[in-house]
Amino acid sequence: RSNVGIDPRSDLGIDPRSQPGSGLRPESPAGSRAAPMLGSRTQLAAEGPAAPPVDATAGVPALFHAILDAGRPELAMNLLISASAAPLAERAVRAPDPIPLAGGGGGEGDDGPVLVCLPSYGPFPDLEFLAFARAAGTAVTVVPLPGFASLGARPDSLEEVTAVLAGRATEAAGERPFVLVGRSSGGHLAHLIAERLERDGNPAAGLVLLDTYENDHNHDELRANLVATGLTRMRARLDPDAERTLMLAAGTYVRLLHHWHPGPLTTPSLLVAAADPLPGLPGSWRATRSVPHTRVEVPGDHFSMLNVHARTTAEAVRTWLKLTPRSRPSR
Repeated sequence: RSNVGIDPRSDLGIDPRSQPGSGLRPESPAGSRAAPMLGSRTQLAAEGPAAPPVDATAGVPALFHAILDAGRPELAMNLLISASAAPLAERAVRAPDPIPLAGGGGGEGDDGPVLVCLPSYGPFPDLEFLAFARAAGTAVTVVPLPGFASLGARPDSLEEVTAVLAGRATEAAGERPFVLVGRSSGGHLAHLIAERLERDGNPAAGLVLLDTYENDHNHDELRANLVATGLTRMRARLDPDAERTLMLAAGTYVRLLHHWHPGPLTTPSLLVAAADPLPGLPGSWRATRSVPHTRVEVPGDHFSMLNVHARTTAEAVRTWLKLTPRSRPSR
């Protein structure tokens, strides 16, 4: 018997009265009443009103920030990765409509390929590229990632989200040549789309990665720091439900991409790396790639290269496009 006076065998469905040496008989009055009582409780649970569903992820944002405040960004990210695997009552993956930011009306905005941009993890994809689009000198369209506007739109696999985003990218470009531009973690998705388009026989004219870090375990701490910093910067502009949606979506993409590594491409590729580190980043903070590419550095850090220094970042991309034959519009 246990220390609190409850026979643990009763929790396993074993009647202690039936055990040798118990001194009790199963047919005793106490024994004959026990089963009907248990049966009535089971029947009540089955026939009574269903309990309201419990939202197991409601406390995730507060716990995330508590872990982050303790100086453990990798553990905070692990929380989001785990929470993102919680089952969804309803799921329908669909990328929001592409958002045109520049070009498409004739003149300067039409001089070059369409830049189809994949944002990093966040609910404001158009704002992320706004300053860059103004300086790009060609048409710019953003393809938002599924899951950041609605909990039920989070993808279940890389294949699923790649197919959805590839369709949106080609739709955004129309009949014009287009270059995929991936910002930070969005660069991994841009690379996946480029791989798929090559297999489909409809390759992009180019692939540009804006300070995208290699998806390997050597950069786990660095990526966790960057994602955590980005999520924290957006906190003041989000209500609690929007913040939870953001965090679960970010955890979903980090989880799905965990074992993915970029494959070789025939599509010309450019890595535009920030020349300045963010405070607190580990020593090997410079963005690099393991697959063939051209690499340039531009002023600014991971975030300021697309706002304060957006003009020089756009100029680096324009210069590379002029030297890349496939990205030139046909005449």
